[in-house]
Amino acid sequence: MSKEQLALGSLMVLASALVVLSGGCGGASDTPTPSNTPTPSDTPTPDAVDPFAQNARLGRGVNLGNALEGPQEGDWGVTLQEEYFQLIKIAGFDAVRIPIRWSTHAAEAAPYTIAPSFFERVDWAIERSLSRELVTVVNVHHYEEIMQNPAAHEERLLALWEQIADHYKAYPADLIFEVLNEPSGELESDEWNRLLVKAISTIRQTNPNRTIIVGPAGWNGIDSLDSLELPEDGNLIVTVHYYLPMKFTHQGASWAADSNEWLGTKWIGSEEEKKAVSNSLTFPYYGKFLG
Repeated sequence: MSKEQLALGSLMVLASALVVLSGGCGGASDTPTPSNTPTPSDTPTPDAVDPFAQNARLGRGVNLGNALEGPQEGDWGVTLQEEYFQLIKIAGFDAVRIPIRWSTHAAEAAPYTIAPSFFERVDWAIERSLSRELVTVVNVHHYEEIMQNPAAHEERLLALWEQIADHYKAYPADLIFEVLNEPSGELESDEWNRLLVKAISTIRQTNPNRTIIVGPAGWNGIDSLDSLELPEDGNLIVTVHYYLPMKFTHQGASWAADSNEWLGTKWIGSEEEKKAVSNSLTFPYYGKFLG
């Protein structure tokens, strides 16, 4: 697992995402009938949307982790169920992020075909979410190989996005793409910024109006935000991941060294603690995006 799989994983980083323009709550208790969500076809893509409005609509979100981003669904103890989406809606959430490990369900040689059966499973999850009027984010998650050897996997990542984008081109604007979760390792800022331009261009070939979420290298960390360079595009949302204080958010996390020693750490909202959070969420990290 990566460090981003928090025990507190239902906290959505998207809820505090920063919109970059470079270029309903509550819920009924009855289970709704899934809507007629478009399937892959030549249906026109959604109309253009305002990314600021899209960001606002993300609102309260929940991350459906440890399911479709495991090596195989169920490997990490979670298999998605219809009731999960209904419970999320009833609880008053606005958005669902579905992390997806496409890389273990695609051929290793060109054209890197994604297994149709896996597309069907992802379709099911997206449609369960959209049918509850939940804004839905899908990403490329845990593509560990590209973090280790970006040059060797660049073509494959772009091919994955070419297929994903084409497959979902007719889905409504409530479906949002996130290019890659937590670029890190050998995928450093310069390489990531260059690859990001290519990935966005690939998506735009079939989804000219789709909202796309991007984040900086360095695990999408807020302290790496000033290294992020964006292409000219009018429909992007920038996300950052924020885990401070680490000893509180990662206590007992199996993927964090010495985390068992942090068990019992409390965050009480003292003036000193609040000031530390406030300081880390201000300049210089995102100053260049605000002008």
